[in-house]
Amino acid sequence: MLTYKDPNTTANCDYYNAIKDSSDYTVWFRTSSKIWEAGAPVSISPKMPVADDLKAVLTYEVTVKWQNSNLPCPYSIPDGIFSECFIPIVA
Repeated sequence: MLTYKDPNTTANCDYYNAIKDSSDYTVWFRTSSKIWEAGAPVSISPKMPVADDLKAVLTYEVTVKWQNSNLPCPYSIPDGIFSECFIPIVA
């Protein structure tokens, strides 16, 4: 299971609605020194909790689950992959 937060709520709304009921995807994720592959189809469950605070930032909380008898294996990070995070500025 992998859980992450995505602050791009406006830009990614259609994306999460399109993939949330699909089992056609797998997931790769990065730690500080390696990338990892789930190696099996995943289920994706995005949530967008709304805080009772006018200053709170709306952020998707995404849980990705899979079943695989094998643990994810690490790979070296290829140059240029996961080297930056795109967060658009919303006016």
